[in-house]
Amino acid sequence: MVDVLKDREGIDRTAVINRAVRYWVEVDGKVLADNEYQNSLKNLSQKLENLEKSDESLIKSNKELADEIRELRGLLSEQQKTISQLIEIIAKSNPEIAKKKV
Repeated sequence: MVDVLKDREGIDRTAVINRAVRYWVEVDGKVLADNEYQNSLKNLSQKLENLEKSDESLIKSNKELADEIRELRGLLSEQQKTISQLIEIIAKSNPEIAKKKV
């Protein structure tokens, strides 16, 4: 690489090193090596998988809660029907109660 730059641009090894050091300072040393980049991608991939699992868990929990709400609404409906039937039975057996407004 140095020889290519030397031939093409007429610069020597020291100039290449100076450029590299200037670049390193410009980016605050935050240039990643390939293995660091791969590890970073792997970590991001793992975080994404964890989020997907969490999302699946939340979806499952939401479905279970929705099912439970439907079941409770059904029970409430049955309870209301039973109360209405009991009120009718009481009203038939005791006409005076039927005359009173609740």
